[in-house]
Amino acid sequence: MAALGTFSYLRSHEHHSSWTEKLGWAPLLLVLLIYAGSQLGFAPITKLIISEVFPTEVRSTGTSIVFLTSMICLAVLSKLFSQFITWFGLHGAFWFYSGVVFTCFVFGYFAMPEHAGVSLVQIEKDFKK
Repeated sequence: MAALGTFSYLRSHEHHSSWTEKLGWAPLLLVLLIYAGSQLGFAPITKLIISEVFPTEVRSTGTSIVFLTSMICLAVLSKLFSQFITWFGLHGAFWFYSGVVFTCFVFGYFAMPEHAGVSLVQIEKDFKK
């Protein structure tokens, strides 16, 4: 997303327009990469983590609440996108979303414990502590 914001920023300035016109295909490629990265990385990992975090007896309810909250946040961010473009410009909106994704990555890296080779029963015991 940061690359898409940078391309949009450079395209909005006249002195960069000569080479951004040659790269007219780049936004399509970047959008496809964002979608592929989301579907191959962020979305499945989130679902796996949710299945490990909640104990078996409340897993379905907890998962439903997490996905409901996620969809509400997605709807709010989608609704605010046009306002972000007004406030920050197209490039600023993409940079803002890049910052949110980076913050989520850093939080996940430091907050989520490693569970490779550990059973679900042991993971439940770890989270009960």
